[in-house]
Amino acid sequence: MRSSLERHRCQYHHRKWNDPNPDATPEDMKLGAVDAICSLLEPRAYQGGTHSFDAVLEVAERNPLHKRPWMRELVAEMRKLAPPPIESITSFEHIPNIGIPSAMHDMVRQRVQEGRLLLREHGYLL
Repeated sequence: MRSSLERHRCQYHHRKWNDPNPDATPEDMKLGAVDAICSLLEPRAYQGGTHSFDAVLEVAERNPLHKRPWMRELVAEMRKLAPPPIESITSFEHIPNIGIPSAMHDMVRQRVQEGRLLLREHGYLL
């Protein structure tokens, strides 16, 4: 069985981002950049722990050429944003809106509940 990391890398946004892809749209590339940046901002041991935005830019410069301008652009945009208060998310039952559009918040809540239901069907309790 493949690890969750390997499965994640098979998702749509990675297929557009990982290698140069003539079918990738600017939105595909922005999504890939945000995913890469967020992964570096998080405390992931396999990536050397939590990175600052400056450290993310250093990592970006070691990325393949097709990724670099997108990472630079999105780091600049993300620096302007206040970090969301994720600590206010304390349970799967009650996920507060931490600053995203209402329609997206509703979709996140729905997907979380769908995921929980599927896990329950396989014997997991979350």
